[in-house]
Amino acid sequence: MRNLMLRHICIPGVTREDEFHFLVGGKVAKFMKREFCLVTNLKFGVMSDIFLKTYHVISGGIHDRYFGGDENLQLKHVWEKFMGGQFEQPKDGLKMALVLIANNVLFGQDLRRKVSLWLFALVEDLKSFDSFPWGSYVYMITVHYLRQGFRSANASRKVFTHYNLYGFPWTLWVRF
Repeated sequence: MRNLMLRHICIPGVTREDEFHFLVGGKVAKFMKREFCLVTNLKFGVMSDIFLKTYHVISGGIHDRYFGGDENLQLKHVWEKFMGGQFEQPKDGLKMALVLIANNVLFGQDLRRKVSLWLFALVEDLKSFDSFPWGSYVYMITVHYLRQGFRSANASRKVFTHYNLYGFPWTLWVRF
């Protein structure tokens, strides 16, 4: 990923915040929402505001029953409970798996991070989870963190030690 980020170029006159250009093999390659859509096949649409609302623990939901509504719950605890395989209700394992996939794969977070709590509300209604515009949300956070990564990489190319890319930056690897 670092090699690709070092090939990021700015094209004069391009003002879109979500348009990225790279010099790869002597040619300029572009990455935008279209390419993200083609690679991920995630659903785009009108954004729900569920992730903006104040989260309230759902009584009887998996967050309540397995984790006591802990607001500082780390992903590793969900992973451990999931891997233990002991579930009170038939769909609890599925719900935990969806929380883990969203946080670890789509949001690019490792197991030391806190769980995005709004996901617990979303998985309690699987139809809402399925209809959520994952492409819109994941693209938004991916662009945000790519922008931060490019600013960091450009600011200190010679002494750069690390950067964090959250969201779904793996789409760039598939694309290029």
